[in-house]
Amino acid sequence: MILPLSLGFMGRFGRSAPLRAFDADLRALDLHPNLVPEAVKLAALRILMEKTGGREPISARRRAAVELLAYCMLGADPFARANGIVLTEDIESRIDAALDDDDTDFAPPPPLQTRRVLRAEPPMERAHA
Repeated sequence: MILPLSLGFMGRFGRSAPLRAFDADLRALDLHPNLVPEAVKLAALRILMEKTGGREPISARRRAAVELLAYCMLGADPFARANGIVLTEDIESRIDAALDDDDTDFAPPPPLQTRRVLRAEPPMERAHA
C-alpha cells in the first residue's frame, strides 16, 4: 500500500513529509519548488514509493530523482553553474547509462511522420516553385 501524499490546504498547511522533503531537495539544487508543477512532484514521489513497496523513499533515492528532475528542468549549463560540474557529469553519465541499458523500457520517439499521423496533423505542404 502506498502512503497518501497530501498537498495540504491551499498548498500551504499539512503538506506530507515526503513532499516537504522533496521540496527541500529541490531548493538545495537551486530549483524553487514552485517552479515544478505539483503533478510532477506527486508523480515522481509515487514512482519512488512504488519502487520501495509503498514506503517513503530513502533520502538518497529521493535526492537522486530530484537531481535528475532539476537537471532536466534547468538544463545542463544552469544546473552546472548552480551545482558544480562533478554532479552535472554524474547525472549525464546516469542518463547515458539508462539510454544504453537494454533492460529499460525506453523506446525512442517515433519518426516525425508517424507522430503527425498519430496526432492527425495535416501533412506539410510543399512550396511550389
